[in-house]
Amino acid sequence: MGSKIKKGDRFVNPYNFVSLGEACDKSPFISPFEQQEKTYTGYFMCELITKTPLFIPNTSNNKALHKAEERNNDNLSDSSSFEFFSYTNLKGQPVQNQPNYEPIIPGSEIRGAVRSVHEAAFNGCLSQITHNKSLHRRTMDTKLAGILYFDEKEKKFKIQPCERVMLNVKKGHPQGKYVDKRNYREGEKVYIKKSSKRYKKRMPFVVDNIEKFRKEEDWLEGYIHIGEFFPRKHHESVFVPTGATSCTVAPEQIKAFLELLQMYKENEPPHEGYKRYREELGERSINKIPVYYNEIKENQRTYPAYLSPANLSNEIFHQKVENLLKENGGYQPCTCRQNVCPSCALFGFVSKKASQSLASRVRFSDAKIEEKNGQYFKEPVVLPELGEPKPGTVEFYTKRNTETSGETRFWTYDYKTNGKVRMKLKPTDLTIRGRKFYWHHKPKNTKTKYALTNMRQRIRPLKENQVFSFRVYFENITDQELKTLQWALDFNDGNCAHKIGRGKPLGYGSVKIQLKRLVTRSVSENGEWLLNQYVPDPNCIGKWKHQDTEEQRDNRVVETTDQRDEILRIATFCQEIKDIISYPKGKVEGAGKNSEASHQWFTLNKRDEKRILPTIQEELFKKDNSHLKELYEIKNKR
Repeated sequence: MGSKIKKGDRFVNPYNFVSLGEACDKSPFISPFEQQEKTYTGYFMCELITKTPLFIPNTSNNKALHKAEERNNDNLSDSSSFEFFSYTNLKGQPVQNQPNYEPIIPGSEIRGAVRSVHEAAFNGCLSQITHNKSLHRRTMDTKLAGILYFDEKEKKFKIQPCERVMLNVKKGHPQGKYVDKRNYREGEKVYIKKSSKRYKKRMPFVVDNIEKFRKEEDWLEGYIHIGEFFPRKHHESVFVPTGATSCTVAPEQIKAFLELLQMYKENEPPHEGYKRYREELGERSINKIPVYYNEIKENQRTYPAYLSPANLSNEIFHQKVENLLKENGGYQPCTCRQNVCPSCALFGFVSKKASQSLASRVRFSDAKIEEKNGQYFKEPVVLPELGEPKPGTVEFYTKRNTETSGETRFWTYDYKTNGKVRMKLKPTDLTIRGRKFYWHHKPKNTKTKYALTNMRQRIRPLKENQVFSFRVYFENITDQELKTLQWALDFNDGNCAHKIGRGKPLGYGSVKIQLKRLVTRSVSENGEWLLNQYVPDPNCIGKWKHQDTEEQRDNRVVETTDQRDEILRIATFCQEIKDIISYPKGKVEGAGKNSEASHQWFTLNKRDEKRILPTIQEELFKKDNSHLKELYEIKNKR
């Protein structure tokens, strides 16, 4: 089987990162009232224009667009299809060929996008990140075999190193004695005769004979390991202890192993052995469990780590996002009023600590369609599989601090490799790339390319150039906060757009926000409430003119930073960009339908070249990067 990353192949990853500053701008929260600072209460009247198709699901019916034959297909029992979001409850309703409901864009959807821009532009925390979620990544590194057990005397988990011997479970296969694995239980003790020759060069030996009781003294004691089901599988394993000294397993490694077993819980069909292991590990009542593991080196000490039920499996990293953010400038989410970033001071946050939550001083209404003509939607389409974000791809999500970690071709959140040796990394050895934003581009046509499956959804997207109106209300915010809020809404730049909804990597969800009116409330000398209404200055985005007087307001954020400059570059809307935006694809000959899947690129990249994600500036300004020429030209016109 041949495999390669094609030389000269060029792609722009659908997302990139706006860099973090040296440190998050956090300080004790003091209300403007306590500071005796002038504040503003009022609202922006806004228009939202869809620049590419947009989709936000109405989840009241997850089979809303299923055809009759798909509803009755048992193979599609977990599939889903959605209409666009509206106030209409679609539960139990039939498929609508010509939907008669009016689309709604939830205010929460707009708020999330605007807050992300505000945090990136004004040095806020990463409030929307799941900071305590474990990071993991599938690895193709071959692991060691061992038996995990609990030492009652020392009250510690230990691993007995083993040799893996292959057990033939396919009739007619020439290598090893055939056995019916249904007669054996995962982890069961057996006795075997091992072959004199290996299965293949550099591969394990095979089982020539097997019994549940020892027949001769030279028969080897071992433990059955029955892995996950996959078609055409021809061998399982017997783990045979080598007699080497057992190694102590740290509690955090056991915790990670339990978490990994929990991930396997979702697999179909479920693995009964893994279920039993989860229960036994939790109660520390285990007998002996066949496991795969790696070794990691720290301070001249080597110990077992990354236990797994499979040779090729995910690794649960011990480093948490929260720790990395703390060590990279304190960008972890705000949790108390004594340490609040500018974005959380404005948008608020919820804390588990008593009396520490902070109420938001901004509110977004739902956006409603302006022209009610009934011609809102495109024809339903089936989207390709879109997985969750994968922060485990460290070559995209992180940068190494070579001054502290040294040079290496491969690293994870926990370790780097030096040949086959894994060496532990500290949080300061890595730098988080920043905040994730998607490039704007024209979607590719998916109308007829994909069929509905349990992994692919059918949707009815909203058309381009649909105009919505909504309001953003603010209360007791300072002059500077009013300026930063406006910048997060319209970027002070008519070329930029936000991304909302689903399908962002495919080009869906580009929307432009235009501010049509600014209304502030004040109190007259007589104690009466007054509404001051401003209209945009047609000659300058960010400036306003009072509609009744000569008063002018300048809401522009004049000062520039690297982060605001990066946002303006990746947020620039250019519909001409299409074919070059793509997740990476490696070419593996003979791998069937997965021959150009994204995971192939990452596997080959680790082996061959170790490319990392270019920065936003590198994508735009490197001489050999003519693929974003249109964006480069737009930026030079500013």
